[in-house]
This record gives sequence, C-alpha cells and structure tokens, in this order.
Amino acid sequence: VTFRGNLPLENFTDMPDGIRKRDIQNIISNHLKILNSFPKPQLLDIHAVNTIRIIKSYFRNLHGTSVYIRHTFILTIVESIFMTTLSKNSVIHVFNCSLVVNVTNVKLSNNINKGHSGAIHLHKVNKFMATNTSFNKNTADGNGGGIFAREIRDLEIYKCRFVENKIIGCGGAIFAMNFINFISYNCTYMKNDVGGSGGALCLHTGALSYISYSLFSSNKLEPSSNKDFYIKGGAVYMKFVNKSIHYQLTLDS
Repeated sequence: VTFRGNLPLENFTDMPDGIRKRDIQNIISNHLKILNSFPKPQLLDIHAVNTIRIIKSYFRNLHGTSVYIRHTFILTIVESIFMTTLSKNSVIHVFNCSLVVNVTNVKLSNNINKGHSGAIHLHKVNKFMATNTSFNKNTADGNGGGIFAREIRDLEIYKCRFVENKIIGCGGAIFAMNFINFISYNCTYMKNDVGGSGGALCLHTGALSYISYSLFSSNKLEPSSNKDFYIKGGAVYMKFVNKSIHYQLTLDS
C-alpha cells in the first residue's frame, strides 16, 4: 500500500477514524501531508504490517496520535516533520517492534502530550535508532520530553538535538526504563525543563549506558508537587544501570 501526498489532506474530517491498515506486507507513505485534524485517537493506525516507511511527510495541527504502530518488524521515518500536535498518547507511538525503528532527519516540535513523551513513545521495541533528528519545545505531563522508552533492547541516539522540551516528570529529553544498551553520540541537550529527575536524561534499570561527545547545557530541574518524583541529576540521572561510560562530555550550567 502506498499513500502519495501530491495534495494535502486538509481538515481531515472525511475519514472519522483516520487511516487504518492491518495484516499486510508493506506500507509506504511518500510526501503525505495531513493538516488540521479533528480529534481522533490515531490518524495513521497501522497494525501487523511487516515494513512501514514514512518518507518526506508532514503532520501539523493534529488532535490525536499522528502515527500509531503495533506489531511490526521495521519502521522507517525519513525527512518528515511532526509539529503542533495535541495528543493523549504521544505523536509517534510504537508498540512491539521486533526488529528496528529508524528515524532519520526528522523534526518534532511544539507538540503537546497529556501522557508520557512529548514526541516519541516506545514500548517493547527491539532497537530504536535516531540520527540527525531534532526534538524542540515538546511538552508532556509524564516522563520523557522527546523520547519515552520502556522495555527496549537498544536505544541509540546519534547527532540529535533536544532543545527546550518541558515535562512534569523525569527525563527532559529522554526517559528510558528496562533497557539493555543506551548510546548517545554527538548530541545536544539544551534548556530542557523537568519537574522530576534528569534534566536531560533519566535512565532507569539498564545494562549499559555509553554517552560520548555530547553537550549538556542549561537543563533545569523545577520540583513538581508530585511526591513520587525524586529531584536528582541536573543533566543525567541514572538508577540501577550496571555500567556507564562517559567520554568527552561538555557540561555547561
């Protein structure tokens, strides 16, 4: 199945349940534009599809999760924009991906989420890799200003920027829990604001954290009224991480 976006889907009301596909081999979204939606739980609801590719697509002014993926092998998002979305379940939500989620040259900005993660929510994902991607001015009522990851094997972040994300919970840029490997290489974490711990990163229960050539600048802890949050780690907070390696980091208050 291929969606081609020669014309934008303005005022997305003719499909009250969004676009739903399941039990097929491949989906390609190429130059798709979805703008100004009415409230929907999920706009692209894709279930049990082997390979999904979202290429040069544009999602703006939406109410509901822009992309909801369940039970897939490979998800690739390239050169796409997700902005000014209001949701209860994150902008991109991936549940049970058995191979890899690959996000490259993507912009996620000014999104508001009433749950965990201002931008990307990952649960039971084998491997997530983000490259040259920006997370700017996203807000959430839970954990993870840019990325929330739970029960994930490998979480790899390369040359990404997390700037001015704001959350009530922990991990102004990234919150990861129950992971095997976390890698951050040549990333910028700047002016993120949290009500809990980990102004930029909050890593909980993992085997290895490797952070190198990354900048942490002006991330801020603002204690929340929620007593469940521990206020620690202006840049990075780790708990129950077996091994951590930090190399060539710049910490700027």
